Amino acid sequence: MTEATRSRLRRDQLKALVLDAGVQLLHEDGIAAKTAPLGYADAFRWLQEHRGLTVSRAQVHRRIWNSLAAYRDDVMTNVVKLGFPKDVLHGTEANAAEALEQLPIDEADGEQRVTMLCEMARALTDLNAEALRTRPAIAAADALFLMHALGTNEETTSPAVQAAIVANKNEILDAYVDLYDQIGVAFDLTAGGDWAMSHDDGLRMFAEVISCLNHGAAGRSSFDPSLQELQVGGEFWSVEALGVYAIVGHVASLN
Repeated sequence: MTEATRSRLRRDQLKALVLDAGVQLLHEDGIAAKTAPLGYADAFRWLQEHRGLTVSRAQVHRRIWNSLAAYRDDVMTNVVKLGFPKDVLHGTEANAAEALEQLPIDEADGEQRVTMLCEMARALTDLNAEALRTRPAIAAADALFLMHALGTNEETTSPAVQAAIVANKNEILDAYVDLYDQIGVAFDLTAGGDWAMSHDDGLRMFAEVISCLNHGAAGRSSFDPSLQELQVGGEFWSVEALGVYAIVGHVASLN
């Protein structure tokens, strides 16, 4: 990049470059592996090495970000937003649609449909894991989510980062609710019916429970507070109890 090009960089372009540098650093190093907080100097060094661009603190501090903490918040927020590539979910939906077309669901009895459903779910999980294994963005966002949930990193406690995590989680859950609904229609699956819940509420709760189980203790600590104690059939259920109930097949029942 020439001096002339550098001098023509608008403020929004410079902000995007320095922000991307911070995100890339966390993707490369891993959030949990960093022993020191991300600083301007780290981003400037990355830009010099990878973009051939020289940036100084005077160009960004109190001109783009009011403080280093504000810059870190922006970086963390972007890590969360980039944490679940939409193409992975779209690929899962495509694989699910293809699998549903090939399965002889109409000819199967209830027990056979349960077996088909379990096998398809296992196959989709394996495909997802393979697709995500090489995505550093996933590892970085997941580490940030876990540290936020467990309260092990003071930088993740800012309201901006918390809001980004909640928004990201809700977006992912909404997408998986749609996927579960697609599969449920094919298998004649009813979610939440046994508990006098609406089908939509049952699917949403199922997605929440699966998210909780996938993230262990961190998932439980970030679980929707309204589901920490859910009244079902006159009884109150904890998240852990709902998880067990889901596993044994009662959250969703085959008609």
